[in-house]
Amino acid sequence: MIYITFTRPTEKFKLITHPAIRFDNLYDEEWFKNDLVKEILEEIENVIHIDGDYFKHNDFGGLSAKDLSTGTKTLILLLMSDVENKVFQLSNIGDNCYNILGKIGKIKDIVLYGNCNICSKDGEIEYYILESGKVVDNVIDYLKEKLIYEK
Repeated sequence: MIYITFTRPTEKFKLITHPAIRFDNLYDEEWFKNDLVKEILEEIENVIHIDGDYFKHNDFGGLSAKDLSTGTKTLILLLMSDVENKVFQLSNIGDNCYNILGKIGKIKDIVLYGNCNICSKDGEIEYYILESGKVVDNVIDYLKEKLIYEK
């Protein structure tokens, strides 16, 4: 499930403000063997995993894991790392990442700080709003909740 909070996290939860740096310091080359990670790499970055942390793009050639976009790094962290008591900023997830975000939310519970608007299509992803307990799946209902609870 994807949980959204509009209240800036405090001591209980660690807000991950720079997921790209966190990824660069934590990633394990084994992560890139995961089928959903391969899908993230192909769908978001248009690269294929060659070996270790080396990838190939048809137009740009070879690149390392540290060259991946912040959205890709955030999705991989959400999927592969320990996210307990961690909150990731929604603003680090680009509009091209929502298809995969929905898949990750079906695999594990993740908490996102709703510091921006959602970019998913209506009905595509359900978001559980922590402040109200409501489940929303469209921009209008999300914004109504955001206006009430954003601090």
